[in-house]
Amino acid sequence: MRAPPALFGPPLPGKGLTGYLIEAMPANACHPIESPPAPRNSSTAFIVLIRSYDCTFGAKVRHTQQDGYRDAIVHNVNSRALVDMATGMEEIQQWIAISSVFTGEATSKLLKKVCHSDEGAHVILVPEYYLYRVINILVAIVTGILFIVKYTMRYHIWRKRRNPLREEQGKEPSTSMFNRGAKYTECAICLEMYEKGDMLKILSCSHAYHGKCIDLWLLTQTRNKTCPLCMQRVTVAAENPDLDIEGCLEEERDEGNQEDEEDGHIREWQLGENKMNQKSPHPCEHLCLDGPPLAPTAAP
Repeated sequence: MRAPPALFGPPLPGKGLTGYLIEAMPANACHPIESPPAPRNSSTAFIVLIRSYDCTFGAKVRHTQQDGYRDAIVHNVNSRALVDMATGMEEIQQWIAISSVFTGEATSKLLKKVCHSDEGAHVILVPEYYLYRVINILVAIVTGILFIVKYTMRYHIWRKRRNPLREEQGKEPSTSMFNRGAKYTECAICLEMYEKGDMLKILSCSHAYHGKCIDLWLLTQTRNKTCPLCMQRVTVAAENPDLDIEGCLEEERDEGNQEDEEDGHIREWQLGENKMNQKSPHPCEHLCLDGPPLAPTAAP
């Protein structure tokens, strides 16, 4: 609730003033009013609620000070308007040593209800500049929290969008058997067509290869395992039973030996065929060449 201070008297303490509120008797405080009850300790302060009009603001505050109050709250009558309290008597201005504020009628009604309650009225008067300072601090704190929430949400959204890609890259290769009609047709490593019953290994990027071909490919990459086609990173378990490197190498050696044996058989067969095609000399030719020439035979 806003309550501007008077233009005379000392200002409110920097941290505000806390005290018990008592309604003035008489209400306008144009004459000396009833004194507050005896304080329980020296730190207890009493604040009086005074009705406006009937006399000057200086007179009201002077009577308040004379009766032992620490502060005066003067309220408007039949209006919520706030006015600046001033007094033209310089002697009173110099004599007044307590602070005072002005408020509207709506605030005064609320304060009167609190005064007549069983628990009593405990009010805090805070100077406007102190209130503005508190508001500025609160605004700065709220702004900082909003910035933190904003960037935290942006980070979570970025991480949420990035995680699916990481999850796809983190999947280990799966093994499946090739069937006719599948979308995979040819191994990009050995360039051979897939046949029914071939064991294919499908990487996280959805590219498929012969199991032995991709195992050898991954063996050549010591650190970052990538797909031969798209070069995306793929994950391979450290101890993956499907990645039988020794078996693949042995199979490659067996295939090489088998090919060498087949080449040897082919060469032997070609040599045998060449020998069979060669013609041996006829025995008559040897006789004709080695014997004496035959004499011509005369007719009888």
